[in-house]
Amino acid sequence: MPDLNDLDLNKETGISQDSYEPPSDFFRPDILPGEATFTRRGEPVFSLTKDNHLQTKMTAVPVGKTSTVDFAVFTTPSQFRSSTSADDYVRACGSIVGGRTVKDYRDAILMNAGPFNAVIKWVGWCKDCEEETIGAKRNQPKFPLGSDGVISHIGECPKCGAKIGAKPKISRYVVGGE
Repeated sequence: MPDLNDLDLNKETGISQDSYEPPSDFFRPDILPGEATFTRRGEPVFSLTKDNHLQTKMTAVPVGKTSTVDFAVFTTPSQFRSSTSADDYVRACGSIVGGRTVKDYRDAILMNAGPFNAVIKWVGWCKDCEEETIGAKRNQPKFPLGSDGVISHIGECPKCGAKIGAKPKISRYVVGGE
């Protein structure tokens, strides 16, 4: 360790005070975009949609991490393929739903806490516009890449220009041999 008496007191150090940036209101999520393995934490919360389909809210933890992702699955059939997000979740856990009743789906979800693989995307909620304006839909911008080639966790709302922080969101479940 250098002796304080040997310091060159005229050597520049630190940053220029003109370039100082205060600490960010946004924290970089430790769950990066891409595929990850999760386990469910806690008990699912069940309710019915207005169309009498089962909605299940859950929390998942990536293996080896401490942060969480809240997510929901539904028994509402997809308009694009013969499936539901509840079926995708249970199959990603390595099981199947044993029937078509609300009880069948509830029991299958309760019995399957993972591990399961899912693809994460980062989305940004603009509190001023009161909607997800980054990364939630195909036609929306994504979080930008920094000059170092690493995805930035801070973006700008394309509607109002407000700063937005990234939040991990499950975009799909990885089922079988994908």
